[in-house]
Amino acid sequence: MKSVILLICVVILHISTAVYAITPIRVCMIDEPYEPVSAVDHEAPGQYLVRTVIEANGGSVEFIPVPWKRCIAGNRTGEYDGILGIVDDPELFSFISYPRSQGVVNSQERLAPLEFVIMRRKGIDASWDGQRFEHLTGPVLYGRGIVAIRLKLAALNTPGSEEAKTLAQVARMVFAGRYELGALRRNEAQALVQLPEFGGQLEILPTTFEEVSVYFGVARHLYQTNALFFDAVWESIARQRSHSDWPEQARRLLAVP
Repeated sequence: MKSVILLICVVILHISTAVYAITPIRVCMIDEPYEPVSAVDHEAPGQYLVRTVIEANGGSVEFIPVPWKRCIAGNRTGEYDGILGIVDDPELFSFISYPRSQGVVNSQERLAPLEFVIMRRKGIDASWDGQRFEHLTGPVLYGRGIVAIRLKLAALNTPGSEEAKTLAQVARMVFAGRYELGALRRNEAQALVQLPEFGGQLEILPTTFEEVSVYFGVARHLYQTNALFFDAVWESIARQRSHSDWPEQARRLLAVP
């Protein structure tokens, strides 16, 4: 029994020492609304999860909103310690650590699921039936840097465009007829189609385009020296998300349209 207690104390001391050395953990996130993962003007559900579990495990965190490309690059160079809201992207594996189980990314320890839908102007023939596009004559527009959409379109052998700098621009370009279809997260699309400037002329197609999991990623060099701490953080995220009151708690954290 004494040896077990001693081992536990050593582990706790190891984790505590590591946390002390790296706090506050500098986590970058995109500098625009990314519900339910992050937000610049309030604490979104994803931020709340990461902050509370890091604090519960003895650390602290600082969220830094920056353009997405800079967020990725900063984790590669060591400017940031982690990143909020990444998908399972093999291009990041060399410098970002994900929660893993048996060698693969563990979706049970994700921050949130994201659902993407297709938006179009009413009267447009182009459509999405859940498996393929129909009557589409040009690229599908989506927000700059949204990897999940880029990968999905590539798998469908369908051209895409990241011309839109903001999500509102996706809706405006589709409304103006510059693109037949636009791909956005469902909650954002629902808010955009209700804006008066579109006069009720934008619609969301009924079939989901893509569903993905997003994660809290940790810079690989940091994870390698603090694996016990971050494994505990990811496990805590999974436990909190599985709690019966989490859906209601997350709903309260979401921005009110």
